[in-house]
Amino acid sequence: MSSLYVRAADLSDLHDIFEWRNDPLSRSMSRCSAVIAMDEHSAWYRRCLVDRDTRIYIGEVDDMKIGVVYLVYDAESKLTEVSINLNPMFRGRGYGQNFLSKCIEIFDRDKSSQLTATIRKDNNASTKIFTACDFSVVGESDFFYFFKRFSHPNILKMASGVTLRRVTRSQEDVETLYELLKKRKYNITNIEVPAFEDHALFVNNHPYRIWYMIMRDSTCFGSVYIMDTNCIGITLMRYFELYSAIMKAVMAMHKPLDEIKSVRPPFFFVNISPNNRIIKRQLSKLRAQKLQVTYRLFAE
Repeated sequence: MSSLYVRAADLSDLHDIFEWRNDPLSRSMSRCSAVIAMDEHSAWYRRCLVDRDTRIYIGEVDDMKIGVVYLVYDAESKLTEVSINLNPMFRGRGYGQNFLSKCIEIFDRDKSSQLTATIRKDNNASTKIFTACDFSVVGESDFFYFFKRFSHPNILKMASGVTLRRVTRSQEDVETLYELLKKRKYNITNIEVPAFEDHALFVNNHPYRIWYMIMRDSTCFGSVYIMDTNCIGITLMRYFELYSAIMKAVMAMHKPLDEIKSVRPPFFFVNISPNNRIIKRQLSKLRAQKLQVTYRLFAE
């Protein structure tokens, strides 16, 4: 599956956002269904770009814009209103939830605010996307549902004394993850350890949907991540007997993204080295089902 890239919107996006806003379906699901003139849209958009309380993000897949997410902070209520509008070409293709989730994650690094959303009652697609991103209905009117987001904590403490902490872009996290990478015994994609600079760039690009450091007694002994493909990866340096418990905790906190036919299954899965007998035993405790065997091919 092609990676989803999220960036801040700029003036080059003005026309695309204008076209998406005036799309008939977009207007029918908006609180304001009128067609917006370009001069009105342009003035509004330019104000938003310089407004310190407004964040606008664009999602891209293979250099194609898939949609826009707005987050508007209100200083008086200390609430942030969230909305999403997808490029009509990308509707129904399973990108909405992941796009919104990534935008919220970026926003959370910058501001601490309760997130809200207002969605038409007949907008089933948006309701599904926001619900999957931890939003819940807290009220309603004749035509709209009112949502608030009740997010998962950045730190999760397990009964075993293990703590899962979200990976940050800090130098400490970058260095700790590099040490884990160098010590990893079983590799699938990284046959050779990459240069530290390449690793740092990888971490700073935050390539995974979810990424945790696995800690015990303030010491990191592993990491766990969820990819956009619904693949879960766990790296452990010790305490291998905790693999199944960590996997259960991660799956309890997060739901798999919607299926994209021939691209992403509707369930979580793992890839492991065929030589990793310890993890094979742990997967048997989870009653995991073996689905396929993958081979690397070499050119002659």
